[in-house]
Amino acid sequence: LQGSNPDIWVVKTDSSGNILWKKCLGGGNFEQGNEIMETKDGGYILIGTTNSLSGDGDISFAYNPPDAWAVKLDSVGNLLWEKTFGGYLGDFGNSVVEGDTNEFYFAISSDSNDSIITGNHGFQDLLIAKLDASHNIVWQKCFGGSYNDWGGSIYFDANNKIKIGANTESNDFDISNFSGASDIWLFTIDSTNLESSICFGGSSYDTDRKTHLISGNGSIIAGTSSSTNFQTNCLNTFKSDFFIMTTDSLGNFIWSKCLGGSEDDIAYDAIETSDGGYI
Repeated sequence: LQGSNPDIWVVKTDSSGNILWKKCLGGGNFEQGNEIMETKDGGYILIGTTNSLSGDGDISFAYNPPDAWAVKLDSVGNLLWEKTFGGYLGDFGNSVVEGDTNEFYFAISSDSNDSIITGNHGFQDLLIAKLDASHNIVWQKCFGGSYNDWGGSIYFDANNKIKIGANTESNDFDISNFSGASDIWLFTIDSTNLESSICFGGSSYDTDRKTHLISGNGSIIAGTSSSTNFQTNCLNTFKSDFFIMTTDSLGNFIWSKCLGGSEDDIAYDAIETSDGGYI
């Protein structure tokens, strides 16, 4: 622990749950990890958020915290490099995917429109950034509308297209067919070009917590819904249910399911299982 505030804690276990190694990452202020994945070189890449300043603990440089923060570890947890993404306002790291070996794509929720971040459409946007094998920024691009657009699960589809599952309160610029309050937003990019964009939801609040690729090159979306119309048909008004939804390869809606009781219920993730179902 670098100070009195929470650090990111990375733990690796063996198949029996025994701890092989553990690592605290951060500075003197609050850090939070959002996603970690094994990389092609046998190490790990992590994306999260730091509130620490330049030169504090593991953070070599900060813009104006909170900043999105990426950390690369080797196979035994040693820190190889770290990098912040940010501007004058708040920037929050959501998700990461590896392209070619040690080339990474990040999904970041950003309120900024300065420093390394340009092209913000208004309030919070989805910033997608690519790092090369020397962890230099190859390109960055803001996607969204004039209101809040946030979250972001980034992954490759079967055609090697970059897909992002996110959330939006906008109905302009990169977003169309908005239903109301907040919608789940699924979009595809080719480098910095927006190729497709579609919203899912009803007239109330619908949010995406995690999106994954499934068989047939479609997607499964896990999140919450408090809508009782359109694709959702959930059980409650003004309370959220688990919301699970699938799409086909073109992003067309296939089916959805709401699960829950009379109070708030939140789904954080869903994956396809080996028997063709979902957990």
